[in-house]
Amino acid sequence: MTSLFSKFFPTPKYLTRPAVGLDISDQSIKFIGLERQPGRLAVAQYGEKSLGGGIIESGLIKDSPALIAALVGLKKEFNLSDVMVSLPEEEAYVVRLTLPYLKPNELRGSIELQLEEHIPLSAEEVVFDYEILSAPVIEQG
Repeated sequence: MTSLFSKFFPTPKYLTRPAVGLDISDQSIKFIGLERQPGRLAVAQYGEKSLGGGIIESGLIKDSPALIAALVGLKKEFNLSDVMVSLPEEEAYVVRLTLPYLKPNELRGSIELQLEEHIPLSAEEVVFDYEILSAPVIEQG
């Protein structure tokens, strides 16, 4: 059913821009770009650029200008535009919170107030996002 629907209502081209996945480690930057071909995904481009010692150590950026220069060089050399990047595990936290019912515009502020109870960083030091896993059923009547 999905392919029949897609056949008659294809995703607009501007929503299917190609993107490249980046993997940044202590030693290198690796990338791969996929493209849609009829009935499958295919590798469009891939590559790797070594990083000098001391730029990233144990997942922490120690030399930002050198990392920026490496990324800019990679962008120019391979004509990269849109990229997706993953963070190393050492720099990410997943927290599951249970909150009372809140209005949607109150959620972010409530979560931000509780961050320091669950992670060893202040709210000013982090960038966070959230996902609602389940919402309470509110009975009317």
